Formats: sequence, structure tokens, C-alpha cells
Amino acid sequence: MISLTELLLELSGAFGPPGGEGEIRRIFRTRCPQVPWQTQRMGNIFAEIPGQVGGPRVMLAAHMDEVGIMVQSITEHGWARFITLGAWPGASLPAQRFRFHNRRNQSYIGVTGAVPPHFLREEERQRGLRVEDLHLDFGVPSRQVLADLGVAIGDLGVPDVQPVLLPTGYLVGKAWDDRAGCAVLLDVLQRLAEHPNVLLPVGTVQEEVGTRGMRVAGRELRPDVAIILEGAPTDERPGAAAQTVLGGGPQLRYYDATMIAHRGLVQWLADLAAMEGFPHQLAVRVSGGTDAGAVHLEGEGIPTVVVGVPVRYAHGHQGLISLADVEAAVCLLTLAIGRLDAATLARLVEA
Repeated sequence: MISLTELLLELSGAFGPPGGEGEIRRIFRTRCPQVPWQTQRMGNIFAEIPGQVGGPRVMLAAHMDEVGIMVQSITEHGWARFITLGAWPGASLPAQRFRFHNRRNQSYIGVTGAVPPHFLREEERQRGLRVEDLHLDFGVPSRQVLADLGVAIGDLGVPDVQPVLLPTGYLVGKAWDDRAGCAVLLDVLQRLAEHPNVLLPVGTVQEEVGTRGMRVAGRELRPDVAIILEGAPTDERPGAAAQTVLGGGPQLRYYDATMIAHRGLVQWLADLAAMEGFPHQLAVRVSGGTDAGAVHLEGEGIPTVVVGVPVRYAHGHQGLISLADVEAAVCLLTLAIGRLDAATLARLVEA
């Protein structure tokens, strides 16, 4: 079994844009071979792990995809236009390297380019760059050369970044939203022994383009309760107060733009964390959303909570997480799932 740090580095460096999550599915199977994984046609990977007879069906889910881009069109001279898959901060896109996979299962590099500031009109400088102002440069002279390399419309790309562990215990890399959540899920599965419930671990697809995988998973797996693991953007800024900071422990979220969390679940997890001395942070978000927004609306409504690993600079080429935050999330959730029986869930739901 590899360490949690090694797992995080492997997941961050892996290729997994929306619609291209196969590499992450393979990591799930490789790192937790004892789990009876299955794959839905949508691409979600899941399992049903029996525990105590009559126990609740507990979903523990993280999305496998990361923000990416897709080749939209190619010009005669070998330039390409692209669309974004997921929400990108506009300023983070220009002059960046992206790694693409083609239909031959080969990898190649492209650079996002734009008109240099020397040639911009004043109104263009004032407006700032938009995605439609950018193009992809593959370092080729023509469309034909690009075709010979296997580059085609529809190819998917992600930031070309290799993650690094810093001496401070922070990790720098891409895709912590939501590879940090994937790491928590897989590490919990390695540590968990007996549990008084039916555990439903799920890796979902296409969260970044509208929680599409979870719409299928929630409907088909029919959980009684859902715990959604996320890479939660920090709101820390120099000189400003913040609810979610690096090193403060996992985020327990009451609200975001897509869901009001089940208050009993949030408080139960917060109480468990306090009793065991696990750091944690309570948050009310005014924007954003997760797979929780899709799953909590299934059936009669599913009690749902989001547990987030704080991520600084989410949805960019370089993000930061704290190994201590990931470890705290794993410890809290291993404890919680080991205690979440039918009586506890009934008490929380009826409260």
C-alpha cells in the first residue's frame, strides 16, 4: 500500500478532464483492489460494500474529473481554437502548457497563446483577455502536420503540471479539486474495518460541467445518506478574514449555491471532530456547488453533507493543499462511517 502523500501526488499528476476520467478509474482499481468496483455506462466507478444487516446505505463520493479544455477547431496554419470544460479564472489561461491525449492514446503538448500586448488596441487592453481571444499553439506549420501528429477536433487537455511536496507539508499541483477528495475516499477504504452500514464508495464523472455523473449515480445507487468529498476553495486573502484556510482542517459546509446541507449531519460531524480533537472549519458559501447539489434531490430527498479539503488557487495550473488537512479528513470520515448506523441516522434525520 502506498502512502497518502504518494497517493495524492499520483492523483494530481494523472490525466482526467470531464469525459476523459479513465486514468483515475484505473487508480481507484489499482490502489484499492480489495473493493469490488463496477463501472456505470456514464463512467462512474462505484462499489457496494456490505456491513451490518439492515444498516443504512451510505454514499461516500468524490468526483474524478478536473477542469480542462477541448480542441474545437483547427486552422489551415495549424492553430487551434478551444472551449473550456469547467470554470476557469480567465487570467490563468494565457501562456500556459496543456497536455492532450489523442485517439491513438498518445500525449502531446500545446501552449495557450494570445495577441501580445504590443499589438492590442486600447479598448482591448481595458477589456482584458477572454477565452475567445486565445488559441492553442502546437508548434507546427500547418493543419496537415498537426493531423500527422494525431491532433484532432475533440481532443481533451489538462494543465501540464507535475505535483511537488514542499518541506512545509504543503503540496503544489493541479486538480486538487477533486483529486484531494479522491485521495480521502481511497485512504478511508484502506483504513476502514467494520462498519454498521452498506458503504457505497463512488468516483463520479463530469462534475465540473454540471454534476452529470452524480445525477446517474444518485438515481441508480439510492443512498440513504450522502457524504460528498470536495476540494474546497479557500477564501483567504492577504489582510482579510476567512472561513476556510489551509491547515485549518476539513471544511464542513452548511450552504452553497446548489444545496443547503443537512444540519444534523454537519453538526454530528463537527461534534465528532471536536470530541476527537480533529481540526475542522465550518463554512457558509455564497457561490459554487458540488455533486451534493445533484444527489440531495434524488428520491424523497437524501440527507447530504459536503466535507472539503481546503485548496488554495483552485481551478488553476498550480494549487496548494495541506497534507495535515487531508489526514484530518481521512481520520474524521473513517471514524464517522464506522459509527453511522441506522439508529444514529434516524436520530439525525428526525431531529
